[in-house]
Amino acid sequence: AAREDLIRKAQREAAREVANLKRDWERHRRDAMDAVREEIVEVSLELARHVLRQLTDTDVEARLHAQLRQELEGLAADADEQTRRSLFAAGGPVRVVSATALEEEERREIEERIGALSDDPVELSFETDEDLIAGTRVEFSSQAIDASLADVLAAARERFEELAPEPEGEEERP
Repeated sequence: AAREDLIRKAQREAAREVANLKRDWERHRRDAMDAVREEIVEVSLELARHVLRQLTDTDVEARLHAQLRQELEGLAADADEQTRRSLFAAGGPVRVVSATALEEEERREIEERIGALSDDPVELSFETDEDLIAGTRVEFSSQAIDASLADVLAAARERFEELAPEPEGEEERP
């Protein structure tokens, strides 16, 4: 009887150990699949960045500049006084970040359009960031206006992640 009791205990312990190993293996497999999916998205986006850099020309820059101009005009036309004040609430300069250095005429135009949003003089800082690929982003204290190809890629990334299929048989994790 003692021998049978020891065998049953050993079998229960072995079954628990096997269940723990299976759970650990499944967790590691899910983590590996997540890492592979993330790597695929990153490689795809890096390839897209590379292709977009190669394809970007003055026409693309002009269209992105027109988009920024249109968004700034829309903000000037549609924003109420409180919204306009909130754009500059934190003080400090409004950051204008572009993929390449802006021409003097483009800088003046952006300064005028941003200046039209405030009754007070507005301090601007102009910076470049090649990660934008093409276009310009304007960062106020409370919001940003992004007319860049990087913004398009960020939206594509979100869409890729939404569409990335989960392998069959996997449960949603909390």
